[in-house]
Amino acid sequence: VSTLSFVTTNQLNNKEIVCLSGGNSRSCTIMILGLPSVPLNTSVTAIDPNTVVVSWSPPLNSSQCIDHYVVSIVNENTMSNKNTSNSSTTLVINQLIQGMNYSFSVTGVDRAERTGEESETTRITLDVPESVIDLNFTLTDESLNLITLMITWKSPSDTLTPPVIDYHVYHNITSSDGSLVHNVTNNMTHITFTNVSRGRQYIVNVTAENIIGIGEVSMIHVFIPISSTTSSLLLSFASTSVTTITNVSIQATTTTPSENIPTTSKTINQMTTDIMKTSSTSKNRLTPTVSSTS
Repeated sequence: VSTLSFVTTNQLNNKEIVCLSGGNSRSCTIMILGLPSVPLNTSVTAIDPNTVVVSWSPPLNSSQCIDHYVVSIVNENTMSNKNTSNSSTTLVINQLIQGMNYSFSVTGVDRAERTGEESETTRITLDVPESVIDLNFTLTDESLNLITLMITWKSPSDTLTPPVIDYHVYHNITSSDGSLVHNVTNNMTHITFTNVSRGRQYIVNVTAENIIGIGEVSMIHVFIPISSTTSSLLLSFASTSVTTITNVSIQATTTTPSENIPTTSKTINQMTTDIMKTSSTSKNRLTPTVSSTS
């Protein structure tokens, strides 16, 4: 057995080396590969409030001799690196800080310990979801006394926090199963109540939940008019927290009220006063409170 040792240089790239011994010959071709190209499809998934899994695909040039990968971790205060033990394309990163913004990128290292191109940066915020947006309602008459109330919303606009798992709807509407809290799966952004009554104010709170926890409350107040043949007044507002009122909207259609029915302007003032009294004075993410006024 003979061993041939030499220092590889670019001049030997794609050259054939022939060894002669006793009339016998053996040959091999020297191939010097370029630096590892960029890893592809980098993604990060939170599995608990302090742990994520970073995943990626190998470079397109599969002939490159990747020995391991280096994952760079950058947050608002520090930067660090973690290596895979082999050419595996996933790495679990733990002991992260909840509420912090993190950025991750991946670089391949070949068997000659040469570092290749860095992947695109992938970001995540290890925090609960923001509040749902565009919280609204629709009323449908079913009879003189009972009305169908549909509450609709859109997913939180923030795309850096982990995805929404489901929504929690807290309300003061009597439900057939006796529950005042409903869970809605993440592919649905509405809930329907079929047993609401006229002449009452209903309060509905909606929160989104992800792997980190439950986010802030969005709240809507709906006043159901006493009669569909007289003044029809709907007053609602949605807020990103229990203490902040925004997006006030009033829809009203009026006819001449009877002596026993208050005027529209008086009803607005009364309702606004009643609603302001029912607003919570403290923010509570996990257990929003609901109340009912007749």
